[in-house]
Amino acid sequence: MKLIIFYSSRGARNSQVWDAKAISRNPFAIQYTTDGYAYVGDRLIETGVVDEVATFIESARHCGHIQISDKHKVYTVPYISCVEEFIQPGDVLFVRGGWKHWAPFFAKWSRDNWCMYYGAGTPRSHWAYWHAILYDFIDQPRVGKEHPVFPFTKPIHPRVFFPIKDMEKEYEILLNSCFHIYDKKGQYKFIEAAVAFKKLFGRDLSILLPGGAYRSTHTNTIPDVIKQNKLNVTMPGTVPREQLNMLINKCKLYVHLGYGEQNARSALEAMRCGLPLYIASPQLWPKFVSANSAVTKRCSNPNSAETVAREIHKMLEDIDTGLYGGSTEYFEKHNSPEITVTQLAHLINIMKVNKYPDQEILRKALM
Repeated sequence: MKLIIFYSSRGARNSQVWDAKAISRNPFAIQYTTDGYAYVGDRLIETGVVDEVATFIESARHCGHIQISDKHKVYTVPYISCVEEFIQPGDVLFVRGGWKHWAPFFAKWSRDNWCMYYGAGTPRSHWAYWHAILYDFIDQPRVGKEHPVFPFTKPIHPRVFFPIKDMEKEYEILLNSCFHIYDKKGQYKFIEAAVAFKKLFGRDLSILLPGGAYRSTHTNTIPDVIKQNKLNVTMPGTVPREQLNMLINKCKLYVHLGYGEQNARSALEAMRCGLPLYIASPQLWPKFVSANSAVTKRCSNPNSAETVAREIHKMLEDIDTGLYGGSTEYFEKHNSPEITVTQLAHLINIMKVNKYPDQEILRKALM
């Protein structure tokens, strides 16, 4: 029995022309190999829950495959219909996100194959095709009217992100650690706070700002603000995850002043690497992220650059005196990918012994 993961859609083309034997150089396929989902897939194979894992990225760029192991491959296909030849009776489908043109595909395949859906920022949970909804903001299953909803732990790859002992701290601030810089992630707000910090305390903050900038109103001003105020900001661009792990470990404190990025993995990665967090919108993460004052401090007013500057100054002083600690252990307790393995194994084992998908079977399992 295979677990088939629908990972992402980026630049699809309605075509059946592709070579499965070719080696894919698609950036999203490469990204998958260091993603927590790849780790979870490996563990589900190792523990005998599934026989194989096949993951699919829908993209017209660099189609082909990457082999993670004999039983675990990631494919880049030009269009979702190319996946049909890989699906067998009894295979379980895991859908990470949903795009409108995917609806006819799942209308067909959900009749005979179990389908699990995790939103990943896409609003498709109301589609009738899902037999189970996975949601990362609940602790207990819910028997919903449309679909049963199960807790889900967003996985981070533990062999890619981990604390490095005795790593020298070159930067005070890790300003997110993401692929993209844009307004909803709030990086521009902290750059403004860095200007206030310099005026209040007479020195620069050392800031690491990874990622590639998207064109958006406030983000567009970041380079000029840095230049005009001679701020100490290092912008390495988008970096591979292995390099990103090194950079995270070189920082003292993770900062996220955004207001529109749900359960940002950058915060989870930073926590896994042992950094304390300073966040402005705790509702954007599962409750555990902001529940421990020794790990996370909430920003009292993200719209006041001076308030942010003063709170950051105090927090950095407290970090130097050892008042924040235990982030890695706290992460392992609440967000270890082994929790994700257990969650998926529970559902898949129910699905394996019930050949035909039926939500009532899952509902009864919740009672």
